[in-house]
Amino acid sequence: MTLPITFTDSSTGADGSGSSRTITRPPVIATSSVSTTMPGPVISVRQGRPLDALDLLEEAAPMRLDLAAAAAGDADLLLLHSDPRFQAIVKPT
Repeated sequence: MTLPITFTDSSTGADGSGSSRTITRPPVIATSSVSTTMPGPVISVRQGRPLDALDLLEEAAPMRLDLAAAAAGDADLLLLHSDPRFQAIVKPT
C-alpha cells in the first residue's frame, strides 16, 4: 500500500499562488534482522543474485558474531538455506 504525501512549494508565482505536487512514497516492507543490520545479502537475494549474497555473508560473518544466528532464522534468506556455503556460514562453531 502506498501512502501519498502532498506538500506545497514555498515558491510563489507572479499571481501570488503557490504550486503543489504529490509525491508517492514506496510501500513499507517488513524487514528481518539481517535486512536491517546488513541489507546487502537480502537485497542480493531479492535481485536474483544468490552468489553475491553468499559472498557478502561470508565476508561479514567473521566480523559480526551475531550474523550467523540471524541469517539462519531469516526468512528473506530462505533461498540460500540449502546451499552448502550458507550452511557453513550459519553452523554453530
